[in-house]
Amino acid sequence: MKHVILIVLILGASFVLQAQEKELTRKEKKAKIEAEKKEKVKQLISDKTWRFNADRMLPSNGPSKTLVTDYRVDLLSDKIESYLPFFGRAYKAEYGSSNSPLDFKGEIDSYNIQDWKKGGWIVNFNVKNKSDFMQFTFTIAFSGSATLSVNSTDRAHISYQGEITEIAKDKKEK
Repeated sequence: MKHVILIVLILGASFVLQAQEKELTRKEKKAKIEAEKKEKVKQLISDKTWRFNADRMLPSNGPSKTLVTDYRVDLLSDKIESYLPFFGRAYKAEYGSSNSPLDFKGEIDSYNIQDWKKGGWIVNFNVKNKSDFMQFTFTIAFSGSATLSVNSTDRAHISYQGEITEIAKDKKEK
């Protein structure tokens, strides 16, 4: 009987140890995935070739709005392709235009990357769209989630929330 109890205790202890090893393995896998994601986002930012997919818009006055259509900003080295909606006050507007002022293609000026104290990066650059001068500021977390803040000379401030992703290879080659 003592042998049976001893065997049961040894088997129970081995199951507990195996469960602890599996738990550590899960934590290690999660840490590895997070580290890979962080390195991927860091590489995209330093290469200046990435996409910001917006899923929420935060106008300076008024409620936030969930975006269900494909709204984005593509950075292609020294160029920007912005496809974002705008809701807010315009101090100066183009007569008869029905397009969003944040739907344009332009040249990037003063691309700057800083480390963010809370973990991630802050990316700033300036863009000129016709007569409007805009400053884009991305606050990007290690996970790839991001906030875009747009300040304009002709319009009220607006922000967007979304995620940083890689641009498809066929888009990069253009």
